[in-house]
Amino acid sequence: MRKSAAFARIKNEILSIVEAIPPGRVTTYKAVGVALKVMPRHVSYILVTLNETESELPWHRVVGDGGKITTHKLVEEQTRLLELEGIICHAGTIKDFNRIFISPDDL
Repeated sequence: MRKSAAFARIKNEILSIVEAIPPGRVTTYKAVGVALKVMPRHVSYILVTLNETESELPWHRVVGDGGKITTHKLVEEQTRLLELEGIICHAGTIKDFNRIFISPDDL
């Protein structure tokens, strides 16, 4: 199924934001969605469906509200990548989330 021009534009904007998140910082699906005026689930969908060349993006720096590491198939990988950057995770949540959160507007 071919994606629309609007989908391609939104995907490019989401990937640009994700690429700009610095190591050791995170943002949320909701924050990206608000910045781009799209639903957070669209942000999540695009990140979950990255292809091999796009998977080099720091997708792991986008989490659920309040620092929740969402329950998708890559939750263990996401936790591992966050911890490699010094982000402490406990019971599926990022510790000190408010301290490391960055708004897409600040990127």
